[in-house]
Formats: sequence, structure tokens, C-alpha cells
Amino acid sequence: LSDKEARSYSFLRAIRAQLFPSDRTFQEAASFEREVGEATAKRMAMAPRGWAVPNEVINQRTLTVGNASSAGDLVFTDARPGSFIELLQKRNVLSSLGVQYLTGLQGPMAIPRQTGSSQAYWTGEGQEGNESDQAVDQVNLTPKQLTGWSRFSRLLLLQSSIDIENMVRADLTRVLALEMARASLYGTGTVSQPQGLKFVTGINTEDFAAAQPTYAELVSMETKIAADDADIDTMGYATNATIFGGFKTTEKASGTAQFVLEPGGTVNSYGVVRSNQVESGDVWMGVWSQMLVGMWGAVDLQVNPFSEDKAGNVRVVIHQACDIAVRHPEAFCRGNNTL
Repeated sequence: LSDKEARSYSFLRAIRAQLFPSDRTFQEAASFEREVGEATAKRMAMAPRGWAVPNEVINQRTLTVGNASSAGDLVFTDARPGSFIELLQKRNVLSSLGVQYLTGLQGPMAIPRQTGSSQAYWTGEGQEGNESDQAVDQVNLTPKQLTGWSRFSRLLLLQSSIDIENMVRADLTRVLALEMARASLYGTGTVSQPQGLKFVTGINTEDFAAAQPTYAELVSMETKIAADDADIDTMGYATNATIFGGFKTTEKASGTAQFVLEPGGTVNSYGVVRSNQVESGDVWMGVWSQMLVGMWGAVDLQVNPFSEDKAGNVRVVIHQACDIAVRHPEAFCRGNNTL
């Protein structure tokens, strides 16, 4: 989809068409969404349980009219959408780090990786050089299912005067994106989760002497990556709000009035992302383009009007198959004082 088409895609029209299959008005209104779903499913060779939604468009939240804390307060006479107060949520740690996304995958993916090179030798006249071979392995991506869901009332679908479309789209998209970002750092690699950086064999580590790292320790993180010849692209730091705050008050060296957080918001001349998805005590440094996020097929949007039919609620479930892998573990370093 073009950017304009992705913005014009309506989850509410797609939901209403599934919810009221015999309503001609809703079916005609969702003709664009149906066409997109059919074309996406065909291109991805998938058989969705609901409607296929392209990755460009995506969406967990309980939305009901009667409950003010859920969505009742979205229905009012003098609607001012710009006044809607959103839930405070963690920032997406991956959003500006340069992680590589691979979309439209259709099967398990194995990326060849060279792990050793041939060698050059000095030889005398008439002597043969020693034989040496390259060594390779594979970086594997296999689909793991990430699911989000939302419950809201039929009445809300039909009468909400605020632009609930953008709220539903943004909220459910954010939920999937945040969990994908969390798993990229801390996914256990078990219970159907991807394996996050913390558990990848071969990443560098820096054992801080205290909870707040010194400037020298942060520089050491960069040095360890460079010593492995893994500083092959733009690097950057990621940490949480507590440690980031400490960057503002921690001097590089005592009495210099030069702080770890430099003018322009850099640390050690590198960009730094602040997100509370980074666990307590952690600082990450890395060449983030060496992280791969694979996404299979499209988002599967399913509408279930029967799970809570007595209450008049409708459940919407979305599924996205994804996985996370690292090209070169040496391109990353985790710092903490509890390693």
C-alpha cells in the first residue's frame, strides 16, 4: 500500500463488515478493506481466519460504552478528539535505533554467515602454500506468533462520536510493537518467544562497579565492540529513564563540569535512546542494524461477535508471526553492575 492508502485503511469498516455480513451498507463501505485483504492473502499465500491486513497498517484494549474507564467517555455530544487522554506507556526502544525489518516472509529463513576466513602464508620459492578454507554457519529466523486482542461493544461501534478508529489502530499497533521491542532485548527463546539480545551467546558485557555507570565504563563498551572488529555501522546506546537521568548529573571526570550526557543529547559522541523497556541497571550499546526483525505474512484480523454475545460485546483478535535474530553478536554490549 502507498502511505495514503495505508492511512485510509479503516479497521472499523473491516470489523463492521465481519460483524454484520448481511448488512449491505457495511459491506459496500468496506470494499477497499476487503479488496486489500484478498490481495494481501493471495500475495502472502496465506489463509487467514479473518481478514488479512498488510503489515503497514496493524492492532488490545477493552472498549465499552457503559464503562467510563474503558470507552464510555468516548461517546459524548461535543466531541473534541484532540482532548482525548491516552494511556501512558513505555517508549518503543527500537523505534529509532536502525533495526532492520524483513517483511513479507513466507517460510523459515536461514541467512548464511561467514565465521572464518581463508589465510595467507609466506612461502619460499617453489613451495606450496598451506590450504585453508572459509567457515560458515547460518542465522535462522522461524515464525513465532504474537497475539493481541480488544473487546468493545456493538453500541460503541455504531455510535461513538470521537475518532475511535485512530485510537484502536494506534493502541493495538503499539501493543504489538512494544512487545516485539521488549522481546528483542529480553525474549527468553522459550515458550514460543524469540531469543532476545540478553540471551544471545557471544555478546560483549561490561560489569559496572556501581548502579550508575561511569564515563570510562561506557567508553569501554564501545571499545569492546571495536576490538572485535564489529563497529561496522552506526552505533548507539539504549537505557532507561533512571540511568539516563544519571547521565545528566554524572561528570566524566571529577571537577570538570563536563557530564556524561553531552550537549546535543549524545553519550560518548553516540546517540542514546531512553526507554523503560530497558530493564533496571541495564545499558545497551550496539550496531543496531545487526539486529533483524522478521515478519511473516500479514496481520490476521479476526472478529468474534459470539464470545460475549449476552453482554453485547465483540472481541477482535490480531495475530502476527515474527522472530528476532542477530547477525553478529559481537556488535552488541550489555552493561550492568549485577553481571
